[in-house]
Amino acid sequence: MAKDAPDIKTLTERVKNIEKLLKQRTIELESLVLRAKNGDIRAKLTVTDDGASFALYDKSGRGRLIMNVDHDGPAVGLFDSAEELRTKISVLDDGAGLQIMDANGTERALIALTDPGPVLSLSDANGTGRITIAEIKEGPALGLSDAALV
Repeated sequence: MAKDAPDIKTLTERVKNIEKLLKQRTIELESLVLRAKNGDIRAKLTVTDDGASFALYDKSGRGRLIMNVDHDGPAVGLFDSAEELRTKISVLDDGAGLQIMDANGTERALIALTDPGPVLSLSDANGTGRITIAEIKEGPALGLSDAALV
């Protein structure tokens, strides 16, 4: 037997400790990684000092969905195959929103509920707001912007 190899008593004790852990209903970790049979990461659950996140990965290893809670509040991000953020749903202390981005990462649509009311904003490929519908303190508002006037 090798000089540094544990004896049978030590190994038996280790096995008993592992069996105890497996019988517990709660396992405490800072991170949990789920892998496919081939070893590729498919999901991660991570806890930080600022919050927690859960990420799902496609068969090519690209992050496609991230749910997190941090100092800003809860959010869900959906990513395309190039790992560009395409849709984000978030809740903040002062409202909630849904953002939709194009393949270049430019926000093209926003639906938000804020104080004093809801907002719908549609933008062109440059991110310039073209149509905005909102409820403001003075009442309903509609904004239209022509590309020639911007």
